[in-house]
Amino acid sequence: MMRDSVMTVVKAGGQYQVVIGNHVSDVYAAVLAVGGVQGAGTVEAHEEAVKKNPLDAFIDFQPFLGPLAAAGIIKGVVAILTATLGWTAKNNGVALVLTAAGDGFFQFLPIMIAINAARKFKMNDFTALAIEAALVYPNLETSMTALGKVGAVNFLGIPLSLPTGDYLSMVIPAILAVWVASHIEKFMKKSRQTLSKCSWFHS
Repeated sequence: MMRDSVMTVVKAGGQYQVVIGNHVSDVYAAVLAVGGVQGAGTVEAHEEAVKKNPLDAFIDFQPFLGPLAAAGIIKGVVAILTATLGWTAKNNGVALVLTAAGDGFFQFLPIMIAINAARKFKMNDFTALAIEAALVYPNLETSMTALGKVGAVNFLGIPLSLPTGDYLSMVIPAILAVWVASHIEKFMKKSRQTLSKCSWFHS
């Protein structure tokens, strides 16, 4: 039952994410039974706690669960082709196209997260996309390596560093970046509204 309920397993940001369909509560109960551990409550109770604590609701894959599962399936197909026929992105066009289709979603996962996070934090979608695009900038690692050789890896005196594998496929930094940006955007909007009401601003 548990095996049939798992749609795909995704490795992203150094973590393994198990995507489950509509049998979350059944799988949860089965895991507790097999592991011999006591649960912290029902799935419904956990969902209610998430509603009360916004921090627990930061990571939400529900809006793009379908494409996420599809990308995982495509990666599985590529693995089968490689194991059975020896096709890889380096020696076969079909494998190349499927590899790009399967890896592309995870390669630019922060971009996908940006849209969902922007809607959750009620900020401009394109502002969030611009921020996440900077995180996955292709030459970021190369440029930082070059700066490191001259001892200039800093931003206005703040040291800069990249996690292993850059920010590609990473979840938490992408969400935090949009969350911080949403507060800055709200502050700027309020400041603009305040200034627009001042008589001296219009004189």
